[in-house]
Amino acid sequence: MIQLNSEHNSIVNSLLKASSLQEWLLHKTRLEYLALNFDPFDVHEISSEARQIISYYQLGPILNDPYKFTSLLLLWLDQVDQNLSHDQHP
Repeated sequence: MIQLNSEHNSIVNSLLKASSLQEWLLHKTRLEYLALNFDPFDVHEISSEARQIISYYQLGPILNDPYKFTSLLLLWLDQVDQNLSHDQHP
């Protein structure tokens, strides 16, 4: 299980506080973009879009650990997907 520091816990908490479907979809779009278009094993090639998303979610400090980065990204995507499916099927 991945250990989250306090910054990443606060980001998870802010994800959970997303109040509208649009907010959840925006989180999903950003995180999916990062998952599909950024290789954490090659941090020398970061697009401006990926850099903005990394900054938004405060992921810069873990770029030196691609496994932790990937685990955290997948954890957040899972959380967003769970909340979206819950919102669509109350």
